[in-house]
Amino acid sequence: MKAWFKEKEKAIRHFLKRKVNGTKGMLSIFLALVVFSVLMSTFIFIEYARIQSIQELMKEVMREAPSIQL
Repeated sequence: MKAWFKEKEKAIRHFLKRKVNGTKGMLSIFLALVVFSVLMSTFIFIEYARIQSIQELMKEVMREAPSIQL
């Protein structure tokens, strides 16, 4: 079992050395672009949710404003 793990670790290290370092970082550039696009879409959805929340809060405040003056 221990030899199997050593073999898999060696295969993973070889893959990383060949793909990440060996091809002038092409895989790392691709991963960076993918991660960047996923993070940006997540941040856009979060900001959209914040804007919607603020709009709903302002609508509620504007509905309650006339009754507060009485």
